[in-house]
Amino acid sequence: MIYRRWLATVLIVILGVLLFAALCDAANGLRCEFYKDTRDSYGAFGSDDSYPQPYWQGISPTIDFVFNDEVDQYFSARWQGFLYVPAAKAGSIVFKTVSDDGARLYIDNSLVIDYWRLQAHQTIGTPADECSHEATVSLTEGYHTIKFEYFEWDGGEDDADPCKLYWDGTIIPSANLFTEVPPASNLAITSVSHAPSPFNPTATDTTISYTVSSAADVTIEIYDTDNTLVRTLIDDAARNSGANSEDWDGRDAYNDIVADGAYRYVITVEANGDTVVYDAGCPAMPSITDFTIDDFYFAQSTDVTYTLPVDCLVRIRIGTESMWEGPAMLRTLVNWDYRPSGYNDTDAWDGRDDSGNQMYPQEYLGAIWVLPIAANAVVVTGGN
Repeated sequence: MIYRRWLATVLIVILGVLLFAALCDAANGLRCEFYKDTRDSYGAFGSDDSYPQPYWQGISPTIDFVFNDEVDQYFSARWQGFLYVPAAKAGSIVFKTVSDDGARLYIDNSLVIDYWRLQAHQTIGTPADECSHEATVSLTEGYHTIKFEYFEWDGGEDDADPCKLYWDGTIIPSANLFTEVPPASNLAITSVSHAPSPFNPTATDTTISYTVSSAADVTIEIYDTDNTLVRTLIDDAARNSGANSEDWDGRDAYNDIVADGAYRYVITVEANGDTVVYDAGCPAMPSITDFTIDDFYFAQSTDVTYTLPVDCLVRIRIGTESMWEGPAMLRTLVNWDYRPSGYNDTDAWDGRDDSGNQMYPQEYLGAIWVLPIAANAVVVTGGN
């Protein structure tokens, strides 16, 4: 968090507990989703309905984290994919989770570790250790499905909370984790892009372009920010090897133009028994710079400016110093709307609250939240 003193105090909240690279195909690591919860309803995978859910999707090379920021609290997360067991490691494997708070581990769809509760990491390594949990699982050589779930309750600078997954005493390395089972052939999806974005579906289509390494059956699905399937653009459609493209008219499965927002597309390619999925997810959580609210004068508009390193969904709110307790939040100026990368100066506060009442000059708190848009997301503007 960064604070600057103006007539209004400025608070930057980056919904960013992670710094991951966005990858695709059978990438090393596990696909992950982060959901925002509330203090009273923890481990619920999205109990805070004021946020888009999930609020972050991407790929994590390993599960080896320590969350130690006030922003990194009241959330649930899920990692899933495939665990490769080499011949030398086949047999009995000891899995261990270290977590504050809850942790659940599934191997081959079986729940092997289940401690979905509040825990105190201060006990780690003591006779009363309640954060470290182990299970011995017998696994054959090859690929096995893996799913790890975690939730974090209270946290902060003086309360660093671990989230770690081990096998036989070491963090499971990225080389043994995969988003998909690697294809036996050279089947691959490359050169993925989309344009235009943003686009207005009442005026034009957007085109999703991609290259496949061999002739294959292709499925493209489009999801909204709540991870709800909006449209299956093509379904097991035969496509030749090389460059291909599909047009989306901005309509859902019922032929209605979708609402403004960011829509993520997932490409699945199947050929000769192999399957490859392209779902790049979000870029690394951005750093916001130059978030400024100009001095507030009675009955005059106040400029709000900021710089984004990547395209984001943005929320900006205005309140008093006690706004975090609820009643003192005065105005939601921007509510998860698309804003492009670079310098943004189109948002302004007219000095009124959400009911239209004129506020008087005093010190106000301005806060900005940002969610990076997935690399494989098309932005719709001018929709319903």
